[in-house]
Amino acid sequence: MYCTDGDMGHNFGVVNKSLQPGSTPSDHTNQAVQAMASVGGPQAISLGYVDPAINISSPSYPKSVQLYGMGWKVLDNVARLKQANWSIQQGQVQIVGYHNVMPGGGLVLNSQTGLVGMPTEEIAGIMCRALINPQVKIYTSIDIAQSLIQRGQLPSTTAFDQTPQPDQLPDVAMDGTYN
Repeated sequence: MYCTDGDMGHNFGVVNKSLQPGSTPSDHTNQAVQAMASVGGPQAISLGYVDPAINISSPSYPKSVQLYGMGWKVLDNVARLKQANWSIQQGQVQIVGYHNVMPGGGLVLNSQTGLVGMPTEEIAGIMCRALINPQVKIYTSIDIAQSLIQRGQLPSTTAFDQTPQPDQLPDVAMDGTYN
């Protein structure tokens, strides 16, 4: 499934602004969001949750900064600088650190709450299927009971006659929380 939100602002929001010396990533983010909101149409875009752990109020740039181009590219640059990801959810730009999650607690996933089949441990991570649930969002943590996860098997042969390494499979979380 491929879903988008705020695509008008994302695809057509252009930033063309010079900022005075002393600007911060927060200023850059605000300019990008304003540019995206100006073409958002009926679904206006605004700044939503910004992870306090990434502190976008620093650094302060000693020289003037020219912002030009697509608003999403400015957000990409700020996110990369702050080791974070950004997304648009329900018309709001959310910025969350690489290993952090949105506030609100984990979603318990089991057969009573929409889990379909058994979760499996794979090289890419713990994979599971669930019924469509509006509570599942980007950067939401999921709680799956450890006993439900089917342990993965390393491949018997690999390219170039290399021996599979045991650390190729992800760890199964003891508390069952996955981000």
